[in-house]
Amino acid sequence: MPRPTLHTGKTLLNHIDSEERQRINKNREFQMPNLRTGDVVELAMFSSLSEAKVTTLEGLVFGRSKPNNLRSTMWFQSVADSVSFSYKVKLYSPMVARLKVLKYGSNRNRKKLNHIPKLDLTATGLQEPIIRGKGFKPRARVASRSKSKQQKRARAEEGSVKKLVVSELDE
Repeated sequence: MPRPTLHTGKTLLNHIDSEERQRINKNREFQMPNLRTGDVVELAMFSSLSEAKVTTLEGLVFGRSKPNNLRSTMWFQSVADSVSFSYKVKLYSPMVARLKVLKYGSNRNRKKLNHIPKLDLTATGLQEPIIRGKGFKPRARVASRSKSKQQKRARAEEGSVKKLVVSELDE
């Protein structure tokens, strides 16, 4: 007797997870940003889905787990009323209303920076991204540079089209 599906066991669960993650991304009002440890983010979460009350927190991402999974999690350090606290957030939870990266950290940080909560950083200290490494290039600048390369290519293609048109007129 043939199998009812192509996938079995863990492969089937991974396939179901990826389909569910794509469905959640399509139905969300915001696009999930590319988060990394060391980034400063603004997180808006529903305190009550029925009443639509939103709580907004700003802080530092000091850990990620299972980044390309339905169970993707981020550890978040923030300050409220002069008290520093850590917050664990499931990124595909329906309680997440909005997530926005305010400042990008460097690309050279580890997956988890477990020493961050022990530092007892102030509110202003948690508003600065973690940057390390020689020759640091901001992620936002690197992304804009790739856009400028695409623009140069488009201009070059436009120029080659113009040359063809001029050569046809000469003949």
